[in-house]
Amino acid sequence: RLQRWELSASWLQRRLGRCRLAVSVAGDTAHQESEGLGPVGQFSEMAPLATPAQAQALLHLCLPGLSWSALPWQRLGRPSLRRLLYGQWRLGLPLGLVLLLAAGLWRDWALPWWGIAAVAAMLLTAGWLYARAWVAFSAYALTDDVLVFRSGVFTQRWVIVAASRVQTLRFSSNALDRRLGLVHLQLDTQGGSKLQRALDIPCVGRLAGLRDRV
Repeated sequence: RLQRWELSASWLQRRLGRCRLAVSVAGDTAHQESEGLGPVGQFSEMAPLATPAQAQALLHLCLPGLSWSALPWQRLGRPSLRRLLYGQWRLGLPLGLVLLLAAGLWRDWALPWWGIAAVAAMLLTAGWLYARAWVAFSAYALTDDVLVFRSGVFTQRWVIVAASRVQTLRFSSNALDRRLGLVHLQLDTQGGSKLQRALDIPCVGRLAGLRDRV
């Protein structure tokens, strides 16, 4: 009944050498609540606070075929940074133009146009740095036993799904993704939640090899 596992560590937890391990359990909701577990498909605490070695040992008990140190990590597609920045700028640029227009129409605006431009430049720079850090850390690993995806910046997460529990795979891409040679991989497990994917990996490259292995 164990569907997927999530190992996570905030910035502070990483400084203290600690992490959190949660598990998603499939089955009857009433039974799960009586056992102290969360709703179907949601993560429930397995080790609220543990060292990475302790968390990996628990994972090995649940997934004997998982060798953490031997996982063959694959980076996301090379254009993934451009893809993420496009999503940020698509929302941020219209907002910046509206603020500049407001500064020109209302003389009593709190910030002059150059102040708004400076704030916009700082936000764009922060967004670029965040996207760059996210892409630098994000990666996936596929073995005969598990599929693992790691992501995050301030809070880093590793989501692990047992290959034997995989039920459906969905590859999707819009016009921009196809132009950049990227696809979006979504995975469901047997008995998992219908409202939430068991695994969601954006900006995947090298589709042919991944599809054959999965």
